Amino acid sequence: MISPLDIKRLALRIEGLQHTRTHGWYPADEMEFKQLLPTGRDRHKLPDPDELNRMADAGEQPPMRDFRLWTQMAMKLESLKHQNDPRNPKRIMQDMIRGRYPF
Repeated sequence: MISPLDIKRLALRIEGLQHTRTHGWYPADEMEFKQLLPTGRDRHKLPDPDELNRMADAGEQPPMRDFRLWTQMAMKLESLKHQNDPRNPKRIMQDMIRGRYPF
């Protein structure tokens, strides 16, 4: 059973991901990130946060399978966001290997 609060939390996570800037990311990560957002072209993409909020307010529940998939996708996008952060030590080391020095 999914509570309306869980649905609203997922909608808030998706909204935060939609406002993420991808300038300076690796091209493949940027493409994957944008395709999985609600505005993306992928068949399996995140739902629109407004639709999730409407569902939570109306007391409707998405299928458990879809909700788990959306949660996993949001976690994957948050991981991509973290990996491409220019302050991430792993990213700094990769950039230095490629000849791009930080700052």
